[in-house]
Amino acid sequence: MSRVRASFWTMATSTMFVVVSSLVAMVSTPLLLRWLGVARYGAFRALSDSLGYLTLLDLGLGGSVMACLARAIHHEDPAETRKTLFNAVVSYLWIAVLMLACGLALVGLLPAVVKQVGLHPREVRLAGLILLAPVLLIPFSAFRSLAEVQQRGSIVNILLTGQSLLTTACLLTAAHQGWGLAGQSLGIVVAQVPATAFLMGRGLRRVPGLSGEKRDAETTSRLWSLNWQTLVQNVCGRIGLLSDNIIVSWGMGAAAVAPFYLTQRLGYLVQTQLQGVGNSTWASLMELHYRKQHRLFEERLVELTALVSGLGAVGLGVVFAYNRDFVGFWTGSASFAGETLTLIACFNGWIWAISSLWGWPISGAGEVGRWVPFALLFVSVNLAASVMLVKALGWVGPLLGTTAGFLLVNSWAQPRLLRQIFGVPVWSIWRAALKPLRWALPYSALVYVIAHAHQASGVRVLPEMGLAGAGGVGLWWLCGLKPESRNQWQSRLRIAFARS
Repeated sequence: MSRVRASFWTMATSTMFVVVSSLVAMVSTPLLLRWLGVARYGAFRALSDSLGYLTLLDLGLGGSVMACLARAIHHEDPAETRKTLFNAVVSYLWIAVLMLACGLALVGLLPAVVKQVGLHPREVRLAGLILLAPVLLIPFSAFRSLAEVQQRGSIVNILLTGQSLLTTACLLTAAHQGWGLAGQSLGIVVAQVPATAFLMGRGLRRVPGLSGEKRDAETTSRLWSLNWQTLVQNVCGRIGLLSDNIIVSWGMGAAAVAPFYLTQRLGYLVQTQLQGVGNSTWASLMELHYRKQHRLFEERLVELTALVSGLGAVGLGVVFAYNRDFVGFWTGSASFAGETLTLIACFNGWIWAISSLWGWPISGAGEVGRWVPFALLFVSVNLAASVMLVKALGWVGPLLGTTAGFLLVNSWAQPRLLRQIFGVPVWSIWRAALKPLRWALPYSALVYVIAHAHQASGVRVLPEMGLAGAGGVGLWWLCGLKPESRNQWQSRLRIAFARS
């Protein structure tokens, strides 16, 4: 499969994943709120986010595995690929043991984190114990890394879509049967098994002879050579991603997590789709880098930055305009935490998507160690501001902490590293990020005025949002692309849909 076809289908299936996840979330969340209750729903969000920190105990191996696999595959070295994959699985086995040990210790502390009147500590601990089961699948995550590095992210996205549907079915069944937090945990565990098994089977077929490999000290040392830098980056990313719900639970109580989470949900789905651009294209960018096609690398990164910025601005602009009506229709007006929170969340989603795109090449090239000091600075600013502001400002406090981290650190540090590592001029990528705002912000303002001129009550909010989003995509095509760029996109679409 060509680089163009692979990237296109990865982005297309990523879109499918987000759309399907959005639809099932829209249908399932009101039912979960009704059957679980707002307090228990919020408690489970805080509980799962707390245990999510266990993934940091991979000690940064995941990013190192992807970088080493990318180097072996793009250098067309099957023996090195097989050796790297085998030693990655063996290393992950030891990590799984460490995660289980630490997870068992953490479970005892969960009732202190998930504070909620009427929620028995025994229920919280049982749910936590069940959520430890996916740790047993950790060794097989190397096969997902293999698929992504081989530019088969479309397969991963299709599996994740199926996993999302299965997860939702399990969660709804458990909630309806009254199985409480333990049932929610069990639903998440069961849904992860099929996708993991499929990727493992695919990997064993694509890399024959894996069972005959032996542990190699040199390969293992290479895998662990980047792990501590990657670990620090993962810790910082995990804190930035999951700390908000925990801080709100600590500062305002578990019941406050539900409206905080639900108000951001629509914007987060758009942000996830935008981040999928970087996840879909980083392997192709690394191929250009290893082939020393530096000029083409710069052109592609600039183009992708403009794409994420323009579509992100109009997409999140539509979210800001209609979020009040959407949340009211979806889960009830009591779940809406306000337009100020929505605006800050949308801005964070826009800049986070761009930051994610810029971060992928740095990690993929094995240069994550150069980002570590800035990642530490980002998370320090983010966490300190979030903790200080949650008591004073409530829900918006943690979001402003994230905003401060992006503006004070990432906005200049990432472009600086991209220039040092790949020779990409700082101003060229920032110009690509800011230029689309000339047409995206006026359009978003127009959509906001139209949305607030009347109340799109009930199901009517959905087609209005769809029309506004489609109008934004059309505007990107007309104003965000030059004629030659439109011709390029048409050519890429023809290649993507051409018969193999």
